[in-house]
Amino acid sequence: MAKTGKILIVDDDPLVLQALNQTFLDDYDVVMAASGPEALQALDKHGDLDTVVLDIKMARMDGLATACRIREINPELPVIFHTGYPGDYSEREIDAEHQPFDYVGKNERPARLQRTVRNAVFMHRLKTSSSDLIELARREYGMVGRSRLMRDVYQKIEKIGPTDNKVMILGPTGAGKELVARAIHRRSRRSEARRWPFSTATTKRPIWSKANCSDICVDRSPGRSPTGSGCLNTPTVGPFFSTRSATWTSPLRANC
Repeated sequence: MAKTGKILIVDDDPLVLQALNQTFLDDYDVVMAASGPEALQALDKHGDLDTVVLDIKMARMDGLATACRIREINPELPVIFHTGYPGDYSEREIDAEHQPFDYVGKNERPARLQRTVRNAVFMHRLKTSSSDLIELARREYGMVGRSRLMRDVYQKIEKIGPTDNKVMILGPTGAGKELVARAIHRRSRRSEARRWPFSTATTKRPIWSKANCSDICVDRSPGRSPTGSGCLNTPTVGPFFSTRSATWTSPLRANC
């Protein structure tokens, strides 16, 4: 089976290191390191790494210090923090200072780390290969732009799509906002669910009776609601896409 990338796994617990090696060995070329200094040596030796899975709490040189050195050497290389002590660290502070690709607890299901590694490797390969990225956008999104700005858009779609983050897409009429919304939906975990486009362009006074994206009640005028009842239950039917979000009430925009 062809390997889809090369990853570096760093952990000072030999049992965890071997377990992670077995988890990823079928899909990736795996390089292992048992400490921060060993990780830096591996980075120097293997210049074609796609992602680093990095333990935080390690002796001699912890994961945070190691991540700083990795960023100095290769700022484009995604780093995934993997820790068994999530309560000892502030994710907010780590995000602000170290900007990791993701932060995954060792107590979480293995599928979570596997998905994160897959996304990180994919993102890194797209970032380092413009031709692959442009071909992906043409094939998957129906987008044909080749400029640096469009490649940035494609990379953001790939990073945002698999997450549960809230997204607001801004731009003038005709800029392709719905194409981007459709692409994010296709890369999401709810891609099999129906996507609900809704336009408030012809509605003078939309009535939002609930400021909650999980049960959005819209103008009950004929034809305004795809469900017929005026309510869109987004967690069960898929993402909700609306144009003219400036017409929404402030509480709704804040919660969505």
